[in-house]
Amino acid sequence: MKKKKLLDDPQLPPAVCREYGDLFLEHGWLADALEFYLKGNVAEGLAQLHKLAVASGDAFILERLQQAQGPLAPEAWQQAAAAAAAAGQEALAQWARERSGEAGGAATGGAGKGGNHAHDA
Repeated sequence: MKKKKLLDDPQLPPAVCREYGDLFLEHGWLADALEFYLKGNVAEGLAQLHKLAVASGDAFILERLQQAQGPLAPEAWQQAAAAAAAAGQEALAQWARERSGEAGGAATGGAGKGGNHAHDA
């Protein structure tokens, strides 16, 4: 409830957004950290999340970053796809492959396409 109240506050200072974003990030709750970093326009936090998402193959976080900041480089999506596949998260790997523009991504059955997004972060 506190998180929702904070995020709904139109006057929430960027410093508080950074503080909560950092706290959530420290505990590995990337989606929650992302919400605060986006609300406060915390560039450093968003950049750190981008790096972590690419390295871990978290296509969900990358998709949210793309929605907020504009298109990501195909290379970021390709690296995320490789990381997700290496971690055995084929649905996220497929999702990232599709976003990268890689042809032949459908060979794994198209999991993660459209609104069927698997995310357990």
